Formats: sequence, structure tokens, C-alpha cells
Amino acid sequence: MCNIPSEIYPSSVVRDIDNYAIYNMEISTYDLMLEAGKTIHRFIHEYFPSIKKIVLFCGVGNNGGDGFVLARLLMESGLNVIVVKIEPINGYPEAAEKALSLYLRSGGHVLTFEGDVDFLAKLNADLYIDAILGLGVSRSVTGLYLEAINYLNSLDSPILSIDIPSGLNSDTGMPMKTAVRADITLVLVALKQGLFLGSAADYVGKIFFESLNITKKVYDNFKPSLKMMDASILPAILPKRLASSHKGSHGTLLIVGGDENMGGAVSLAAESALRSGIGMVKIATHPKNRDFILRKIPEVLCYGIVKRKQLEPLLGGINAIVLGPGLGKSIWSKELYDIAINSNVPLVVDADALSFLSKAKQKRNNWILTPHPGEAGMLLDTNSESIQSDRVNSISRISKNYGGVVVLKGHNTLVMKDKDKFPKVCRYGNPGMATAGMGDLLAGMIGSFLAQKISLTDASLAGVMIHALAGDSASKEGEKGMIPSDLIPYIRKLVD
Repeated sequence: MCNIPSEIYPSSVVRDIDNYAIYNMEISTYDLMLEAGKTIHRFIHEYFPSIKKIVLFCGVGNNGGDGFVLARLLMESGLNVIVVKIEPINGYPEAAEKALSLYLRSGGHVLTFEGDVDFLAKLNADLYIDAILGLGVSRSVTGLYLEAINYLNSLDSPILSIDIPSGLNSDTGMPMKTAVRADITLVLVALKQGLFLGSAADYVGKIFFESLNITKKVYDNFKPSLKMMDASILPAILPKRLASSHKGSHGTLLIVGGDENMGGAVSLAAESALRSGIGMVKIATHPKNRDFILRKIPEVLCYGIVKRKQLEPLLGGINAIVLGPGLGKSIWSKELYDIAINSNVPLVVDADALSFLSKAKQKRNNWILTPHPGEAGMLLDTNSESIQSDRVNSISRISKNYGGVVVLKGHNTLVMKDKDKFPKVCRYGNPGMATAGMGDLLAGMIGSFLAQKISLTDASLAGVMIHALAGDSASKEGEKGMIPSDLIPYIRKLVD
């Protein structure tokens, strides 16, 4: 299998790539379908070498055609193959019809699914292939397609989806009422943006990719809508330490937050900042948090702020501010927010500070906004469901409206700078990181890199990737029960 490429496309562009390749490489739609079948056949023998019996669910369009080609090849290699066909209303496209005809002429048999789930239960295969629906799903799945998908999702045997799990919207990553929960998705021709957005992580399983021998010259004619982050760039982003350096050489970060009884958030942000290589961390917080923070992290300078005038002197001699962890929404919180947000110092705006920002609608070029979907909804006067249903458009709008760099958190976090043509997406991370305080760690890391004079974009990318990779390392001891501080030792290793 090919390495997964960095470019990701909307479904309309994927269709254009298909058509361009067919025309310019002088191949037919069936030729491409045949190559897809051969590729999937090879993958199955490599990845599932001991299986004996396979059931293929084939539906409409060329996705079903890929399944018919695959069924013939599997049958010819001696495997027990059963094809379950879901009859399309308007018939098959020409290439898929040819693939079905060749399968039947080779001695293959087809069962037509008419809703008899009890009959399907008797098939009992080692592997199920989902070739039901492809890119064209734009409305709710109903009828026999819904029943077939629900049946597949009830199975314990592994499921391999061809190109995209059936029922998953290839642009938004949202299930169209339902979608196949695949163990593996073998993506063909080009990565579809819906595989990395919305709720896709609940459906796609492990992703593999094959270009079907489409050349780079073909891809060069098309613009992606997303680009994959690549951890191999981290050594070039992170600053090197000179032998003659001192603490002042590595930046000073001010963290503003922690209303009464909310000191844990600034504490986590401070510790992650220190482990990310910052020279010095200062904390401006509620006076009642000061002793707790200094007992936990004696390496920081911690200031108990009662009145706004106490914060103003701390704005001198710093390289960046993290504003928001545990800030709260009190009068005290708003006073600290107003001072920090109106300084000229580069900012990371997080958590409760984003709530204040959503009411002010400011725009500037030297800040990084780090909303989760709910906070992004506030920034755009909508809700988290709307954000999740179109994350690419949402981050683009936030970037345009507020400026700077936006980090839209969630599974497959997105990073985008105002004026960028497309966001970058992070494939690292895991469900164990879905716990309170993880965002505080991330804000501290990004602030640390920003204070070390890394650009806004690179500070965001480095923070997001290292945060996610540290989470993946910590998850090796189990995802359930993971807490933010579990990531700290791995953050230190990853920045070195």
C-alpha cells in the first residue's frame, strides 16, 4: 500500500481527478475499476492471509462495481465468496454493469438483498466487504440500504469499507442517518475530506490508501481542501539551544487565568509550557490560588492579582501571553481579560477568554485562538453541532472574522491562518484525551513555543502535533483513566 499523502480533497474534486485521469491517461472507467479490484484483492491477501470466506455487499454506482471486480478476483484465487447485491433503482453504470457481467460469467453467484436479515445471519463470513455506497451520499440513508448497513454494524467479524464507509458524507464526515462502522477503510485515488472531519473517526477505522497508479502530474492539476500535518517537520520548527544560552534566551511566558478555585487550569498550562522549553513562566491568577500553584510548580513566578493595576506591570518583558485557562466569567475575570487582550504582546486566547472575545468581535494578526467546537460556535453565533457538521468552513470563517491563527480543537484538530488557502489537519491523538484539562496543556505548549519566537503558525502546528503524539504515547498504558498530567513526561521527550 502507498504511504498516505498529505493532500485531502472534497468529493467534487475527487470526481474531477477520476475524470481527468481517465481522459489524460487514456484509460476507461472500467480499467480504473479493474485496477481498484486488483489493489483491494492484493490488500486482502496481505492483511487477512488466513481468511476463507468473504461476503461482499455491493450497491449502486462504481463503488458496487469495484466490489464485483473484487468478488471475481477473490473467487478465482480460491476463496469462498458470496455477493449480496442491493438492487439500484435506475440500474448500474456501464462499467459496474460490465464488472457484474464478468463476475457472473466466471461462475459467480449473486444474492439479492430484499430485507431478509435472518437469511444474512446464516452467511457467517470471516470478512465482510462494504461496497454499498460511495461518494454520492448527500441525504439520509433509507430502505434496504439502511437495513444492510445496520446489519453490518451488528456483526462481530471485521468489515473492510472500499473508499469510504457507506452512509458517511464524504465532505462533512457526518453519517447520513447511519454509516458502516468499518474496521478498515481502503481509500482509492484521493483522500476524501469527510474521512477526517465530523464524526468520521467513529466509522472509518484504520485508513489505508492506494492511488491506483494515477500519476503525480494528474494530482498537480487540483487544489486540496485540507492538508495533513507531518510530524517529521518538528525538528525544523523547534528552536535549538546554544551552549551559551540562559533562561532569557528561551522566552518568557505570562499565563493569565485561574479565578477562585480554578487554579488547576493555569497550573497545567504552566507545567506544559515549562516542559516545552520555555525559559520562564509567570502566572497572574486569583490570590487564593497562589500557594497551591507554588507548592505544585515551584519553578514559576506566581502573582496573586486583586486589582487590574497589579497586572499591568507584568506585561513588560514578556514574549507571549496565554489568556483564558480557568479565567472564569466574573467581574475580576473581565478586568484581567481587558488588560491582556488590549496589550500588543502576542496572545494565545483560550477557554473563557473566547467567551469574552465572542462578544467583542475583535480582529488582530498576532494572536492564536484555540476554540473547541462549543467555543467556535460562540465565535460564529451558532452551536457546536453546526461547527462539527462543517469544520472546514467553520475554521475558515473564524480565521477570516478574527484574524491570526485558529486552532479548531477536536478529533483531527484543524489549524488555519487568516489568508491560508486551506487548513491543516492532525491525524494524531486518541479518545483518551477527551478529558478536562487537555486544552489547558495545549494552550500552555502553544504559548511556550510562541514565546520562544516561533511563528504563530508553526507554534500552533508544533503544539497540536506534540500534544497529540504525547497523548498517543500515554495511551499505550490505556485510554480510559488518562489525565492531562500523564502527557507531561512525553511532552518533554518530544521537544528534545
